[in-house]
Amino acid sequence: MSFELDPLTFTILFGGIFLGCGYLLGKWKGEGNKQDTMESTIDFLIQEGFVKAEEQEDGTINLIPFPPEPKRGGTRRRSRS
Repeated sequence: MSFELDPLTFTILFGGIFLGCGYLLGKWKGEGNKQDTMESTIDFLIQEGFVKAEEQEDGTINLIPFPPEPKRGGTRRRSRS
């Protein structure tokens, strides 16, 4: 008595196994510390000059907000044509 799988069943079975393993590995590796991710991102943005910040005496970092943008389109000019 021999056991044989047709190609479609074989493909679906092993495709499901590979998808399941990939999902579990991604979930396992993706469970990094979110606080570390946020801190390293903010540090990078400060170092590259995208965000302005000042360091306090106690070691904390305060982000300096951008000045508000002026509102555009307050007065419209009508064309005379």
